[in-house]
Amino acid sequence: MSRLKQIREKISYANHQRQNLMNTLFEAKKEKIDPVFLVHTALDIISTSRECYDYCAQDILSAVIIPNTINQRTIDRYNNNNLPVYFPFHENQLTNNQNPFSELQAIAPDFYNYLIGLAQNIEQNQPIPNTLFMFGDVLLLKDMVNQKKHYSLIAIEKNEDKEILIDNSKMKMIIPVKEQNGWNKIQVSPGSNLSRVVEFRFETIDKEIAKFSMFATESTRIIIEDIYSKFL
Repeated sequence: MSRLKQIREKISYANHQRQNLMNTLFEAKKEKIDPVFLVHTALDIISTSRECYDYCAQDILSAVIIPNTINQRTIDRYNNNNLPVYFPFHENQLTNNQNPFSELQAIAPDFYNYLIGLAQNIEQNQPIPNTLFMFGDVLLLKDMVNQKKHYSLIAIEKNEDKEILIDNSKMKMIIPVKEQNGWNKIQVSPGSNLSRVVEFRFETIDKEIAKFSMFATESTRIIIEDIYSKFL
């Protein structure tokens, strides 16, 4: 049975948590206090997004590889629940003949070539079409979850006066200073609260946490929905 319904539920949950994170961040910055449980909420979003890829990998295995393989060892390992698979972010996961994904080259060559192209886009950090996201950041997502799993600590750094908060009756907005391109003026309506506030970033990858959380949910949705619509 396809895991797509579960994947969509996970992405919906991650988006719900992302909205909670945004609300918490805005109020914390407005009141100039440290947000409670910030790192845990952010990592919940990231871990949930990352899990979706391995759900997809399980569907590739059970729906495409196992019904069509002639490799008895693959079948036996699968039937004995001894065939762990992880989403092939790297090209060598597809070309290594010890990995069951390599069998797609004979079983489903179009799908195999698609996954090779995806792995190459990730390796070359190509832009995800029709977005401001980059494929290469998928590896940051993967590595952060692995780091959390093995070391149980993800550091967040605070940078004072690195964002601009705008608050009025019609709009609540936070504008980053560091990664802003082309903006040199901000015009707001009378009575607006306009102030410079602290920015929170994942220390090891130097990414602002709200923006990277958005990347985690949206890029996952885009990539996985494309795979299911074309091949699963």
